[in-house]
Amino acid sequence: MRASAGNALLVAFSMWFSLCNVSTQFKRATVEEKPSKVVCEGRFSAPCGDEEFRKNGKPLMTLPLNGVAFGVSASPTDPTAVFVWMDNQTDQTQGYFMACNVTFLSAFFLYDSAGNLMLTQGERNARQPRNPGDPPDLEECSCCIFLAIAPHTLQVVDRGDLTLAYSLVAGTYSLVPVNPPARKSEALRPENAGPLSFAAQKNSLRIVIPPDAR
Repeated sequence: MRASAGNALLVAFSMWFSLCNVSTQFKRATVEEKPSKVVCEGRFSAPCGDEEFRKNGKPLMTLPLNGVAFGVSASPTDPTAVFVWMDNQTDQTQGYFMACNVTFLSAFFLYDSAGNLMLTQGERNARQPRNPGDPPDLEECSCCIFLAIAPHTLQVVDRGDLTLAYSLVAGTYSLVPVNPPARKSEALRPENAGPLSFAAQKNSLRIVIPPDAR
């Protein structure tokens, strides 16, 4: 059975935990307090932060966890196109597993203009009762890529379109970045369906979908 991209999030996490060892929160490494250099897609030479930020937007980052921080940005020309950034502040190369249009959903919470948490179609389905013997919902993965993030670099590691997983109408939305391993356990907790807290509002990326965009 083909399910939404949100359903495949649970499957993708199982693969990610085994491939990337995120159950132990990335490789143990020394963390040095120095700014990371921005790496441009397809280029591994000089830093090119301004170029990447103009193209993909400037990311709003989480606090680092064991030397690795994540962030999200939205395309300056398409508010539903979201980019996931990874900042490796450690002295070792760190891995990231990407399943196209699936794993990007693990890097943020999405809230509507009233401050209510929005769930993907797959997360809404997961809250519905299931009958014994029902087959699991699976998603075909169009592409899977394992990325190696060099020490002290910041780069785009994932991307996707919000409309593939959420039912969106014109309006204002807030993206709150989270550490991807935490997204799986936090998303389905009933208490997280409440309004967006004041603290979270201050650390959110606002996107506006105009009436003619959907």
